[in-house]
Amino acid sequence: MLKVFFCVVLIFSIFTACDSEKVKFKIKDGQENGDCYDNGTCDDGLICEDDKCVEDPSKNDSDSGNTSDENDVDFGNTGNTSDENDNDSGNTGNTGDDKDFDTGNTGDTVPDDVTDNDTGNTGDTEDEVSDPDLIDSDDTIDFDDTNNDADLDIFDDPCDPNPCTSILNSDGVCTTDTDDFICGCNKGFKWDGSICKSHNEFIIISSGGYHTCGINYDEKLRCWGGNTWGQLGIGSDATKCSPEKVDDYQWTAISAGIEHTCGIRKTGSKLYCWGKNNFGELGFEPLNNSDFKNTPTKVNDNSWKEITAGSMHSCGITSDGTLYCWGHGTYGELGDGTLFSKGTPTKIGTDKWLKISAGSDHTCGIKEDNKLYCWGWNSEGQLGLGTSGTDEYKTEPTKVNDDTWSNISAGNAAACGIKSSDKKLYCWGYKLTTTPIKVNDDTWKNVELGYNHKCGIKEDNKLYCWGSNYYGQLGDGTGGDETSNNDKLIPTSIDSKWTILSAGGWHTCGNDRENKELYCWGQNNAGQIGTGTCDSLNHASPQKVDFVY
Repeated sequence: MLKVFFCVVLIFSIFTACDSEKVKFKIKDGQENGDCYDNGTCDDGLICEDDKCVEDPSKNDSDSGNTSDENDVDFGNTGNTSDENDNDSGNTGNTGDDKDFDTGNTGDTVPDDVTDNDTGNTGDTEDEVSDPDLIDSDDTIDFDDTNNDADLDIFDDPCDPNPCTSILNSDGVCTTDTDDFICGCNKGFKWDGSICKSHNEFIIISSGGYHTCGINYDEKLRCWGGNTWGQLGIGSDATKCSPEKVDDYQWTAISAGIEHTCGIRKTGSKLYCWGKNNFGELGFEPLNNSDFKNTPTKVNDNSWKEITAGSMHSCGITSDGTLYCWGHGTYGELGDGTLFSKGTPTKIGTDKWLKISAGSDHTCGIKEDNKLYCWGWNSEGQLGLGTSGTDEYKTEPTKVNDDTWSNISAGNAAACGIKSSDKKLYCWGYKLTTTPIKVNDDTWKNVELGYNHKCGIKEDNKLYCWGSNYYGQLGDGTGGDETSNNDKLIPTSIDSKWTILSAGGWHTCGNDRENKELYCWGQNNAGQIGTGTCDSLNHASPQKVDFVY
């Protein structure tokens, strides 16, 4: 039926217009706002002005020949009586029932062999009430006027042409998302809005004694390796040979100690610790092995910005720059002026701090004036004060010198730092001097100390490691034979360029700058390398960490 046909056409036209512009209708000659007939006339009730048909102001009746009664809403226009070559519509209006909204137009009757442009449709003769607002029966949809400014826009498909075929690590599958596109990615990669990003890329990594933890680019925390005391935080003591997601929270900082771990959640900047609590290193009492935690446990309601986990003690800096330490304190490593262990965070002085690093039995930090301070046991000169002795302790932060520092890392009876003035690397302590000594004349960005090895990234982003290579923890392809034959006394270059870095007990991890993926190397007796196998082998070169996202 005519009305149904035009309604369907109208709806189809609207839905195919991406910008929802109105569909333009072509008004036929002789009708209001249409062109005048060739003889200068218009339909009844209209007059021709400036070649357009407008309402005759002398007539109050707006109907055009309807024969409907009082409630009839029929349109019933009567057109011209056309001759053979007449293109006029010549429609005859309805004779409808009360409240009949049917259009019921009857076209011209012309011989078959005469060229006539009228449609000659016969409308419905229904009694059901139809909606007259959907479409005017005498208007026709103009699909042929390709030059009209109101033409429908063509939908701009963001996947045509397919942008995914030129994106690295994409599988080439493109899907639309509103006015944007989403690319499918190869295994091991995830779409992040512009590239296929390796889910193996970490923004923070921390290597502990026999376990490793890192924050992935999705800000989720993952841990792997040894888990005897629940230091992975996954709710069990099961060893994991590849990264295991701890929870669904977002994290901003993480630090792995020998057998405990601490981290800061993004929401509220709250501090959580888990694992072994033999000396209160988790930040709560009682101090005993039976009270270990295998899931992240909140320390207190403070807001934190820095955290470091040492062998058996922990230190952190709150959002206002205040330093707190807790855990093992027999060597003065807490810095609270005593030689006692503390099960809850203890405030260290009133000064503000920028950086903090907890080693085995000593601690070093940088205050807001960029001066370096160390405290704790000084058996090997690890405090950098120019003295040493097995019975020498500093129970409060003691300034190393008057230089300014940008980076500090405390390891096992040794420490290294980078000065702000010249970006040169200095180390002191075990098998070195008792005061900071310059490593070389290169400039450095970062340094990390493990139990008995050191690694650093120079300004050109190249990685260098030195020290013990007993388990292959230097990553230069030698070592791992559990002898000292391949130890390195000076920084040794490791292939490729790197971003983040962490030296653990006897293994090392870092992000490859070019491949943007995490690699680990060294001892793997507990799966701390994260390759997916707990092979108990030593890996003397970087191994790609692998896991299911």
